[in-house]
Amino acid sequence: MKLRRTEKVAIAVTVLIFAILVGYGVGSSAVEEGAFYVRTAKEAPTEAIMLGGDVTEESAVPSLSPVASPAAGEININTASEQELMELPGIGEVLAARIVAFREENGEFDSVDCIMDVSGIGEKLYEKIADLITVKGDGQ
Repeated sequence: MKLRRTEKVAIAVTVLIFAILVGYGVGSSAVEEGAFYVRTAKEAPTEAIMLGGDVTEESAVPSLSPVASPAAGEININTASEQELMELPGIGEVLAARIVAFREENGEFDSVDCIMDVSGIGEKLYEKIADLITVKGDGQ
């Protein structure tokens, strides 16, 4: 059976799309959910060169390092806005709104683990954010 040119093109496009989807699925499953990585150098090779220091192979090669989110300090879940809450890993627009609504309806959280009373926040998500949140104010 001989295929026409349009049939060959249709088959090729289908195979290409399938290959892309499979590749995307494999790549997505290889990345741990909630982990963020940036490339950073262990030492700044340009500084070493400018100062006349030695650049070792180890210091010149960037490495992947986990980055804690949020960037600076803990987020107070009793005072944070929805936007600030969304800086936490695994907290999107919907969960941030639920946290704020829960806080408005029930008052301040007594401890950080009370955030698990909010619908949609279970133990796994709590473990990801526990070290990034607080219920204490600046002077407490």
